[in-house]
Amino acid sequence: RPALKVRKNGAYEATTYGEVYERVRAVGTGLQSLGIGPGEKVGIISDNRPEWLLCDLGCVCIGAAAVPRGSESTAQEIDYILSHSDAVASFVEDAGQLEKVLSLRTRLPSLRFLVVMDPGYDGPAPEGVYRLEEIEEKGRELLQGGDKGFEEALIDIKATDLATLIYTSGTTGEPK
Repeated sequence: RPALKVRKNGAYEATTYGEVYERVRAVGTGLQSLGIGPGEKVGIISDNRPEWLLCDLGCVCIGAAAVPRGSESTAQEIDYILSHSDAVASFVEDAGQLEKVLSLRTRLPSLRFLVVMDPGYDGPAPEGVYRLEEIEEKGRELLQGGDKGFEEALIDIKATDLATLIYTSGTTGEPK
């Protein structure tokens, strides 16, 4: 059954629930291979797009907490949010968001790596910057090799674990 439909070249392409689940497993396993574990915070600096869902669920399913913020956020807001939340990694929507977060990198010592979501991104990938496709591919390789870390983490999640940390836009000062 279709879980998502995305318009491409004027037509809608469906992604099934099974396909979404397999991609979420691959993203989660890829994140685990980079050291992301339960309780850690991972930024998602992006507007609504199918990859946003994959990244969010990939984090939550391994026990990490997603810290989402839209692409309209200023560098100052992103600096505050990623710093305040102690984010250890962040997904970014595209080259513009990557540039914004890279400009803050020296101010965010906890940030270990960034992941660009946009499948069309073909720009430079400085050290510590990955493409979402790379994370998924690494996850698929590990899963094909029998890695069970994703399933083990999923089983260990408790109803009281933090899943998402949402900050306000900061229209009345610092984001809250």
